Amino acid sequence: MSTGEGPADPGLVSSPQASGVKVLETLKKHVFEHSDAPSKTLSSREVCSSFSDLTAAVFSSSQRANSGVVVSGAIELLVHACSNQDRAIRLAGQENLHKLVKKLQSTHLSKLLQDLFHELKKNGSARSLSVALEVFAALFPRTRPSRRQALSQSLLPVLLRLLARDEEGLHESLQDGLSHILPTLTPFLSTTNNQLLMSAVLDRLPASPASFRRMAASTLHSLCVHSKSPQSLTSWLVGRMINIGCQETATEQTCQGILLTLQNMAGDQDIKTLNLMKQVYGLVLSCMMYRDGNTTVAAMETMNSLLLASSPALSRWLMTAQPSHALASKFWMITNEGEVGGDGQDSRQEKQDSSSDAHSLREDINDAYFGSDQEPSPPATAESSPVTSDAGSAVVQMGYFAVRDGPTQPLSSLVLYLTESVLVGKRVSALSVGLACLTSCADLAPSLLPSLSPYLPFTVHPDPKLKSRSAKLLAVLLRALLRESRGEASSPLVSEAAAALHSVLTDSSPVVLKAVCESLRICLPSLAASSQPKLGEF
Repeated sequence: MSTGEGPADPGLVSSPQASGVKVLETLKKHVFEHSDAPSKTLSSREVCSSFSDLTAAVFSSSQRANSGVVVSGAIELLVHACSNQDRAIRLAGQENLHKLVKKLQSTHLSKLLQDLFHELKKNGSARSLSVALEVFAALFPRTRPSRRQALSQSLLPVLLRLLARDEEGLHESLQDGLSHILPTLTPFLSTTNNQLLMSAVLDRLPASPASFRRMAASTLHSLCVHSKSPQSLTSWLVGRMINIGCQETATEQTCQGILLTLQNMAGDQDIKTLNLMKQVYGLVLSCMMYRDGNTTVAAMETMNSLLLASSPALSRWLMTAQPSHALASKFWMITNEGEVGGDGQDSRQEKQDSSSDAHSLREDINDAYFGSDQEPSPPATAESSPVTSDAGSAVVQMGYFAVRDGPTQPLSSLVLYLTESVLVGKRVSALSVGLACLTSCADLAPSLLPSLSPYLPFTVHPDPKLKSRSAKLLAVLLRALLRESRGEASSPLVSEAAAALHSVLTDSSPVVLKAVCESLRICLPSLAASSQPKLGEF
């Protein structure tokens, strides 16, 4: 089978009757000693073919007394081969490892888990770890219940070492692997160990790449869901993330990781208490005013998930008027110099003068807005900006956010911000998520959108995604208006929304037409049952 790169090793026997140990010893010489450089005696093709011979030898000797030695050696060899510089050898090693595990998992499960665990403990190359983790994660849920406690305690420090690695490929493998491991592992961890694992993830967020943030969000969510006391651990985690996100040293990566975690938790309705939901709402609003565009988009996505999964208690609170000074000072104090509140030396001096009263102001707001028994502390922003308003003005400007003077509904202020700040931008991703948030707001309280004029331009926007989003906004608004009026379609807003939705049907884009048809499924039953069913004739 030589390809001219050198003579075949006489010790390498390729017959089916070859001893597994003999094949192992010969292959180790070429795989371990030549992992960083090509072998001088064997070609890549011969090494790959020998992996198949090794696998066949392990199968034939699996029932013998020394099978454990052969199985352990084969796993060690094949896992190490996955980090070889030669791509063909890497693929062959991975393929034969999967064949070996598939064949032996019914008879040698404990042995396979033990050997794969030892490979993870070595904390070797990222490629080898990724493959070993993938196979180990697939087998771990099949561990015997009597061994899960001991294996879970041994696995915790190994996972902590893996979480400290920087390779992005390994982060992706961790995300997939932990999704299989944690449902079995977490119930056997104490609350302290759970918090230790969560803290290890949170501590890596400040300078983390996007792959780590995705893995972190999935891992933190899974740890909460599968723990012995999910609600208690969720409260602890949300409080910890709020405190981290509100620190002046919080980086963009930290905020984005926290927002992604909260988005997962809100989507699965893991945040159950009203006080906790209000604090999450406040943190997300603060992040929506962040200077970084990616953080703003992540915050709006999280806000949309929170609105879609809002409990009746949260919905009532969102539509209950709150003191405007509490809303402005608590949530929307982040400013950009030169935007709202003036620029230059005067604005900076005002910020310095107001900073000394920030702590006492937060305490007063905490009691007035959240109640004095909250735990943990609600979010506090890095900068505070004094309220600037004219005597005759009905609107108080805070940061980017406009809060009407007097008692204000939190949802009303959110709609105002989305309409007057987000939808006037040019970034398509931000506009798309902003329309999605407004759609959720319209479903909760359609009366907060008294006019369609800010949203109609998106029905003729050249971007198909924005047209699709605007169609859904109109459909949800129609349904909510008719639900609120109990089928009475006399409002001009109903006719205007129906006409605008009808105009989008003339679009030539298949993507837009599909989205419009899905939107019609939302509102047509309500229109057909309304006092003016002809509005539903499209």
